[in-house]
Amino acid sequence: RPPAATEGKLGRNESQQCFHVLGFDVMLTANKRPHLLEVNCNPSMSVDSVYVTEGPYAMVPTKPAPNSPNAAVVDEVLKLLKGHGTKTCRCTSHHRTHVHFPCLVDLEAKRLALGGALNIVRRDMNSKKEGVSLPQSELAQGTGYRPIDVACMQKI
Repeated sequence: RPPAATEGKLGRNESQQCFHVLGFDVMLTANKRPHLLEVNCNPSMSVDSVYVTEGPYAMVPTKPAPNSPNAAVVDEVLKLLKGHGTKTCRCTSHHRTHVHFPCLVDLEAKRLALGGALNIVRRDMNSKKEGVSLPQSELAQGTGYRPIDVACMQKI
C-alpha cells in the first residue's frame, strides 16, 4: 500500500517484519556504573582492529595462545579478513600502512548482539512457514533483546 495511506502507523504484520540494530557506546565507572556516551544508528559490523605498522604508534598484533579458547575463533576470522592479519594495506581505515586483525572484544560483543537478532529473525520466519505468528516476547526469548511497544513509540 502507498506510504501516504499508512499515515505513519504500522500494522501488526509490518511491525514484526523488521528490526534495527543500534550501537550503544557505554563507559563503565570503577564501580561498574554505566554512562551512555552515544547511540549509533548505523554501527560498524566489523570485528577487526587496525594495527599501524609504521611510525611512532606502530604495533604488532598478538594471537591468543594456541590452547586459549579464543585461538580457534581468531584463526577462523583471520581467514576472512583482508590480508589475513599479516599483509599490510593502505585502505581508508587508517592513513598509515596497517594490518587488520581480529578484535576479541568486537567478536564477543557482536556475536551476542547480532546472534540474538538473527535468532529472532529465524524464529519469526520459521513460525510464519508454519502459519503461526509468535508474540514478540516469545521471539526475543533467550536473546538478551526486549520487545518494544510500537504503539507507545508512535506517540513519541
